[in-house]
Parts: sequence; structure tokens; C-alpha cells
Amino acid sequence: MMQDREQAERWSRLTRKQRDCLDLLLERKTSKEIARILQITDHAVDLRLTNARMTLGARNRAETALIYERLLKTYGQMTCQSPLLTSRNRSGPPSAMLASVASYCSRYWGLRRRNS
Repeated sequence: MMQDREQAERWSRLTRKQRDCLDLLLERKTSKEIARILQITDHAVDLRLTNARMTLGARNRAETALIYERLLKTYGQMTCQSPLLTSRNRSGPPSAMLASVASYCSRYWGLRRRNS
């Protein structure tokens, strides 16, 4: 198991874009699905996940997700966190909530790209 200092260093070395992809990987999305949600290419998703895997010292995609999930619980929240996920808004089936989050993330990143 990684020591606390090493964990914090690895967490801090992940970029926001890598975390966006990792957040969706935790939801068991494929590269193609992640690409559609973030409005980027499949190749960009794979590149970000590969770099994140190397940063985290994981051997494969599944281990990358496990390590990231552990670090996420300790050091932060999802980078594409929707106000729809607040405790007062958690009504309805999980699939409806995930669809709302995906829609929110998609609109959020679309607006950021246009304003940059």
C-alpha cells in the first residue's frame, strides 16, 4: 500500500482532464462513452487514462480505477461534480441521476470550451 506522502503526491500530479476521464471510468464508461460525454476523441481519452495509469503506478485500467477511487475518497471529490448530486436532490432512480450528471458535465465542458 502506498504511504500517505506518496499518495498525496500522486493525487496532486493528476491533471483535471485526467480526473474527468477517471471519474467517468469509475462509472464503468468505455473510452468511446467518455469521449462522447467530454466531447473529445477516443484517442484523447485513452492517452489521458494511460498517463493517469502511469502516474498512479497501476498495471492496467482496472487497477487504475481502484487506486483512483481510493485516492478520491481521501483527497477530493469528482471534478465533474454536479449540483444535481447534493443530498437534497437525490430522488429518483440512479439511471436518471447519472443521465442528469452526464448532461450537466457535457454542458459544463461545452461552455468552458466556447469561453476559452
